[in-house]
Amino acid sequence: MAKSFPIWKDLLRSVSDIDISTKALTWGTLSGAVALLGHSGMDFNLSLGAVALYLWQLLGLVKFSGISAIPKVQERQIKTALPALPLSGIACVLIILSFLLYQGYSYGQQGVKSIQQQDIAKAREHFAKAAKYDPYTASFKADLAQIEYFIARETVDDELLEKAEAMRVEAVKLDPYNDRLKTQLAAYYLEQGKLEEGISYLEETTKVNPFNIENWQNLADAYHKTAVVYIRQEQKDKALELLNKSQEIFDKISEYNRKAPESARDKLEITNELMLYVYKSKLLAENIDDDTYYRKLESLLFASDFTIDADNDGVPDLWRVSNSKEGLLEVNIDKDVAQVVNKGEGKSYLITKKDIALEPGAEYTVNFVIGSSNPENKPILSIYSRKGKSPQHQLKDIALSPETTNISSTFVTTEDIEDGTQWLRIDIPENTKDPVLIESVEIWLE
Repeated sequence: MAKSFPIWKDLLRSVSDIDISTKALTWGTLSGAVALLGHSGMDFNLSLGAVALYLWQLLGLVKFSGISAIPKVQERQIKTALPALPLSGIACVLIILSFLLYQGYSYGQQGVKSIQQQDIAKAREHFAKAAKYDPYTASFKADLAQIEYFIARETVDDELLEKAEAMRVEAVKLDPYNDRLKTQLAAYYLEQGKLEEGISYLEETTKVNPFNIENWQNLADAYHKTAVVYIRQEQKDKALELLNKSQEIFDKISEYNRKAPESARDKLEITNELMLYVYKSKLLAENIDDDTYYRKLESLLFASDFTIDADNDGVPDLWRVSNSKEGLLEVNIDKDVAQVVNKGEGKSYLITKKDIALEPGAEYTVNFVIGSSNPENKPILSIYSRKGKSPQHQLKDIALSPETTNISSTFVTTEDIEDGTQWLRIDIPENTKDPVLIESVEIWLE
């Protein structure tokens, strides 16, 4: 190797002869160039013209910082220089490759602009050229597949539809760690009735990028909706399999949160949507013998299971604790219920982290599963609105029993509220002698 490429031998020898600052610059620059070139073997950094130029600049810095500083080495380079023709050929290949990749990038940007201008024909043309010039960038094929799919649906072209599917699959193979591309392919499969394939790809997204809560939401939603399809097809065994998988989602999220480093600023936080999808799956599994129960679940718009604490903060997911100056709220969660106690002398309450959406002038039923061995405990459930009349509804003077029971109440929202600006609060009285047991809260549209 040294005989064929003496330039590298001279480069290493020259580095040992130069001063410390130049040596540091040379090795640092060379390390950056090698790292960038090595990463490009796994990713597509060089498809961006600026990155390719940056690599050439690094190599140029290595050349002039490490070699030109020593006249003796320069002399030896002239004598042992490689044949110009092979080097010129390699340079030409790299230049042509960089040009093609840049062309692909340029056409891709034009395609994005055409989409923004709602010019589908132009966008199709640009993305087709982008995929041709740069066949290794998955997003070009995925974008082209999306356009081809749209056109195929409008023109009822089965051949074009198959072509779009093939491009989606190819895009995923090119970028197997891209959860967005897998989600798009999964959505396509589910829409086409290829349920097992769609579910499989959504499950992969949670493995590829488990700290994206939207991936878990998409999976939970798909589990529930696919289970409904199986129920309609009288395949309850398959439906139950998916519904049971949905119940495992919170445990998986909790495990990922436990594994996250303590220095991590954010952990996976359960959203209202994710809780609702999993809760619906739970109810559907419990009522699997009722062939029409899934229709009733369409009216369930908010649900909170107080036994879920996937972010491991000691408070039921979807809720946070708020204490007055003299309040001291404590929560203990087990598998069946959350035990809530206010040991302070002042007010304390649980409040939803995110707003919920109630429509103006609509009738709702709230189900509050609660209990306590001390009937003197008088918690209050309130539904407030940030716009319009507030509160919209309150459950007061609740007769508590030692076992949790469902307390139901119906109310009608006022016409002055704005959809999506409502929130819930559960006040716990001061000096609670015995814990208030809370199992769940549900809001149904009547």
